[in-house]
Amino acid sequence: MKMMFADGYRNFAAACLNCDRRIEPEGGNNNMIMTTAKIDGMMCSMCESHVNDMIRKNFKVRKVTSSHRKNEAYIVSEEPLTKEQLDKVLETMGYRCLSVRTEPYKKSFFGLF
Repeated sequence: MKMMFADGYRNFAAACLNCDRRIEPEGGNNNMIMTTAKIDGMMCSMCESHVNDMIRKNFKVRKVTSSHRKNEAYIVSEEPLTKEQLDKVLETMGYRCLSVRTEPYKKSFFGLF
């Protein structure tokens, strides 16, 4: 059976070239959420690492990236995260979550944010 890969190395969906049936990856088609959190207290790249590690450790996330210059963390997860959840985790290390914005995550062509 000939297979065609639709969207790259991580989340592939295959289609049989002999019919119209699509073969979905295990777990089906997951709708991911992009959460952008404004974070107070990040001063350097080490702060970014601390924030990323705290989020990875306490939440089920696919991807986390932070910027101390923009004072933001970008989180891709299956469930939306709230300001209260993030604030509770981050305040143990001296950071504060000021606001949270969520939107459906759309993977870009090159897999970048």
